[in-house]
Amino acid sequence: MKKLLASMLCLALAGSVVLSSCGKKDEKKENVIENQQTVVEEQEIVQEVVEIQVPEQQLDFEFEIDSFDMEAKITQYLGDATEVVIPDTITDPVYGDVVPVTKIGTYAFGENEAIEAVVLPETVTVIQKGAFQSCPNLRAVSLPNGLTTIEEKAFYNSNKIEKLGMVIDNESEQEASLFDKIGNEFPATVTEIGFMAFSSQLNEIAWYSALEGDVVVIGDGILLKFNGEEDYTMDEGIKSIAYYAFSNVGPIRITVTNTDVQFDENSIFMCDKEFTFVVPEEATELASTIKSCGAAYELLVPEAAEGEEVTSVEVAE
Repeated sequence: MKKLLASMLCLALAGSVVLSSCGKKDEKKENVIENQQTVVEEQEIVQEVVEIQVPEQQLDFEFEIDSFDMEAKITQYLGDATEVVIPDTITDPVYGDVVPVTKIGTYAFGENEAIEAVVLPETVTVIQKGAFQSCPNLRAVSLPNGLTTIEEKAFYNSNKIEKLGMVIDNESEQEASLFDKIGNEFPATVTEIGFMAFSSQLNEIAWYSALEGDVVVIGDGILLKFNGEEDYTMDEGIKSIAYYAFSNVGPIRITVTNTDVQFDENSIFMCDKEFTFVVPEEATELASTIKSCGAAYELLVPEAAEGEEVTSVEVAE
C-alpha cells in the first residue's frame, strides 16, 4: 500500500512539474511574442520618421518653426546662388508638418556677398531687423502682396538696390531673370517701415533716388519721399511719415489736415530751416512731435465768425 501511495505521489509530482514547465513555456512564449510586437512597432515608428520627404529647395535654409501658430521663419541662408527664390513652405523634418514661411528673420541674409536678386514668397508678412543688411551686390528684392512690416535696417547699407517691389505679372517674361521680373510697386498692405530700413543716406541708393513725383506714398499711406518745391496740403491719405522723407527739402509750408499722422523722429532730418508745418489749433500733441523732430510749426486758428476779431497765428520753432 505504501508503495502504491508513493508511486501515486511520484506521478502527481511529475504531473505538477510537467504542468509547471508547460506554464513557464507558455509565459515565455507570450513574452517573446510581446517583445517581437514591440520591436515591430518601434521599427514602424523609425521607418515613419525616415520616410518624411524634405523638399530639396529648403536645404539651403535654416529655419525656426512656431508649433503654436504653425508658421516658419527663415533664419539663415546657407547657399551661394546669385538669384534666390525663398520657398513658401517648410516641411518639418521631424514631424512632417508643412507650414507657411511668414517671416524673414533677423540678419538672415546679412552680409551675403553673392546674392543679386531675391524673391520672397507671398506668404511672408514681416521682414525683420537687418534681414538683408550689408549685401554689397544685392540689386533687386521682391516684396509680397501681403507684407505688413519692414523692420529697422532691413535693407541697411545694401546701396546697389535698384528694384524693391512686387513681382511683375507678365507671362511673356517667364524665361527672364529674377531681376527683370521684379518691379518697384510697393504692396498696399505695408503699414510699418522701421528706422533706417533702407540706409542712412537714402540718396545713395539707386532705387530711392529714382522715385519720381512730388509726393511718393507707398504701402498703406506711408510718405516715403517728398520732392515738392511748393506749399503742400497733407490730407488723410497720408497716415505716417518715414524717416528722412523730407531730407534736403525747403523752404516750404505743409498744411496737415490729418492730426493722427505718425512722424518718424528723423523724418525731418537735414531739412531747410524754413521748413514749416501748419497744423490745426487743437493738435497740440502733433505740434509737440513736429517740434521734437526739429521743424517749425504754426497753429492754424479757425476762421473767426462774422463780427468777431481774427486771432493771430501762433508760430513756434
